[in-house]
Amino acid sequence: ICRLDLFNDWATSTHETRDKDYLALKERLTESYLDAFYFHFPQTRGHVCFTSLGTPLTMNKFLGRCQGEVYALDHDISRFNSWCVQRALHPQTCVKNLYMTGEDAFLVSVTASMLSGFITAARATWGGWFDALPFVLRGLPDVMFG
Repeated sequence: ICRLDLFNDWATSTHETRDKDYLALKERLTESYLDAFYFHFPQTRGHVCFTSLGTPLTMNKFLGRCQGEVYALDHDISRFNSWCVQRALHPQTCVKNLYMTGEDAFLVSVTASMLSGFITAARATWGGWFDALPFVLRGLPDVMFG
């Protein structure tokens, strides 16, 4: 999470030709994010083996974005306080047996996208996620329920 304007100097460059100043900025940002991470999880210091920072320019190249954004739909308050919008964000489409899944069918984040996959599969298979719970819970080990 950072400002797009930090990368204006490289906006017209290609991914393969970015210079040492770009790499140095990425390294400073990575260190800053790791410092924040270690502040909250100090026991992880010394155990991080690999990091890879994607910048807004990375998102533009690999996700086909224009301003470095990662997610598609805006996540402002109107998305969450409008009943009409909430009703529209679900996996079933108006085309019979066509379902869509991902961040915009549910909430934003990688975890929410995975949960969206479950909700989509449940809707397609059982008619809804609530109807799928007995099948899902049946497959969980007894240790999870005491």
